[in-house]
Amino acid sequence: MNNEKHEEMVKLKEEEKKLTQQINEESFGLEHIFRELSLIWTFADEKKRKEAYDHYPRLCAEQLMNGSSIELMDGDTSYIFCEWIEKLLTEVGIILKDRYNAKKGFVTSIMGL
Repeated sequence: MNNEKHEEMVKLKEEEKKLTQQINEESFGLEHIFRELSLIWTFADEKKRKEAYDHYPRLCAEQLMNGSSIELMDGDTSYIFCEWIEKLLTEVGIILKDRYNAKKGFVTSIMGL
């Protein structure tokens, strides 16, 4: 009887691992939304960008300052949006100066595979 309960617990734990892995693989996070916003911002013509999308880098910078992660590279195409990154980091610098009177920031990067 005790052995049956143990086997059942092992099976349940294995099932939990599989479900957790499936959830992680199918998750859609805020970093995905900001990656799409970066695409919109990058490929919009300059006039449209200034009229409608100019606040996107600031929104993303705010999320960075709040501890969220962002994707700087589109993993599907291995394309880096340099203009977006430049604007984003400029906004981070403005936030650092305005909020914390800081002239420098410390950056930690992690490359996900």
